Amino acid sequence: MFLASFLFTAILSTSLIAQTWDDEMNHAYSLARKGESREAEQQYQKLIEAAQDHGREAKGLNNYAALVHTLGRFKEASVLYQKAIVLWEQGQLQNSEDMASTLNNLAESYRKQQQIELAAQQSRKALKVREALLADARATQQPTYNFEMKLASSLNNVGNAERELHHHDLARTYFLRSIAIKEKLKGKDSSDLWTVLNNLGAMSQDEGDFTTAENNYRRALKVLEPVADDGKNIALVLNNLGTVYLKQKRLEQARDVLERALQLLEATSIHSQLDLVPTLNNLSELESTEGHLAKAEPHLRRALAIAEKIAGKASVHAAAQLDNLGVLFLLEQKLTGAEELMRRALLIWTREIGSDDVRSATTMHHLVQVLGLQKRYTEAEVLLNEELKIWEKLEGQFSKNRGLALVELGTLKYAKRETKEARRILAQAIAILEPKLEVGDPELTRTRAIYAKILGKANAKGFVR
Repeated sequence: MFLASFLFTAILSTSLIAQTWDDEMNHAYSLARKGESREAEQQYQKLIEAAQDHGREAKGLNNYAALVHTLGRFKEASVLYQKAIVLWEQGQLQNSEDMASTLNNLAESYRKQQQIELAAQQSRKALKVREALLADARATQQPTYNFEMKLASSLNNVGNAERELHHHDLARTYFLRSIAIKEKLKGKDSSDLWTVLNNLGAMSQDEGDFTTAENNYRRALKVLEPVADDGKNIALVLNNLGTVYLKQKRLEQARDVLERALQLLEATSIHSQLDLVPTLNNLSELESTEGHLAKAEPHLRRALAIAEKIAGKASVHAAAQLDNLGVLFLLEQKLTGAEELMRRALLIWTREIGSDDVRSATTMHHLVQVLGLQKRYTEAEVLLNEELKIWEKLEGQFSKNRGLALVELGTLKYAKRETKEARRILAQAIAILEPKLEVGDPELTRTRAIYAKILGKANAKGFVR
């Protein structure tokens, strides 16, 4: 599982006016940082009610939304951020750093809901605000250091948004601008470079350039490791580096960096237990890749327990872990258990983010595989047709994910002895997947083998090849 870096900006209060309120807000933020979510949530709600002006109410909403987001309640977070934005505007603060921070946070909540274009729009708005603030500072001969650093942060955020929209050349331009500013202000070995380097690594990974991805992750580690209290960020980069090694089947190196990431997170005093989940997932994938399914299961059970405890049993964090554990059960042929977990996940996805979402479609795909192995072909076909519609809507008719869904449909048709239809569908799947998958890819190899088998039977019955 890939982790991209995004730093939520909590707006801390330092004004001497209403100092008690400000102190309490900073205390609530401290509770959230320590993972004491319930106490922090109660504190934020009280402070929002007690706010005496638009600015403080907006700060409370922003910080509360950031907490809600970390708990996987992305829709709710979006609403809170939008309310904060309205208050910044009412307080004539639409061109303030506070506004830029909230816009960036809103962008991340949209990203988590797969509303990528909306997310990019908010990041671009934040960038414009920060460009204007820097221009004003220069015009009035103010010190520009803080304004430039904030601008560099926004350039990184917009770069990440463009990366997710597959505008890689444009994204690289933003990333390199961000690096140039940070290197000018803080030097080439500054720890502030790590977020941009991490995102550059992620983009190289998206492009299949694992060597460049590894180099960027390693440089991010190099600038981070001298910072004694940054165990959480080092662990994040180590986790991402571990995903590169998993892709390359460099399993010993993957184990080394992933176990180190887990140890760092467990030793870090200020973190949410949710930070452990991605690394636990990757350790499970490592064990599965090595054929140790029994060793994989405890990692996923621990990840699920954390997600349910911290974010709630009906949260999207829990849904992701239910699906992951369900897939492991599928591999272990524990089909009844796999179906139960996947149906629970699908129910949460549908309720929290809607059915027209990548995560819903992915869980549907896994559930189809379970139903197929149980020979419940009619149920599987209904679900598959729904999945195909989602992929076509989200990614287009010729996407890789739609091609993989067609493989399942063709296989299903073959199992139902609808040979002619199976042959047509698998031919379509191969045409979609061949340009998108590497030679020797297991999924493409399997599809071709089934197709060849169908062709052989068809020819024996006198069909034209």
